[in-house]
Amino acid sequence: MDSILEQLKDIGVGIFINNVEMVNSGYLHEISQVQLINEIDFSWVFIALLSNLLIQRMLKRGTRSAIINLSSVGGQNACPYISNYSATNAYNDLFWKAVDVEYDGKIDVLSVKPIYV
Repeated sequence: MDSILEQLKDIGVGIFINNVEMVNSGYLHEISQVQLINEIDFSWVFIALLSNLLIQRMLKRGTRSAIINLSSVGGQNACPYISNYSATNAYNDLFWKAVDVEYDGKIDVLSVKPIYV
């Protein structure tokens, strides 16, 4: 995370586009616990932490900013063989809807769920 912020330190961030996803497919019991944790860390934890840092910078700009989240429609329904992926997409959509309400009038947030990402 520090490496990313270091690279962005002199760049004003006004638009953040998130398309971070990872998928492990198969029967849940056949996917290793390490793979499941990595998928959650990459798709949930990393996005929450990065968003926390980028939103702080966006608010300091003093002008309106925007966040666009791309996640799969797979988060709207239970998807066999990609259950963790389906759950991470549902999380991302609800996370960004909540962020939109929190920063209404300061940051425009759009959560898009195309069929394939």
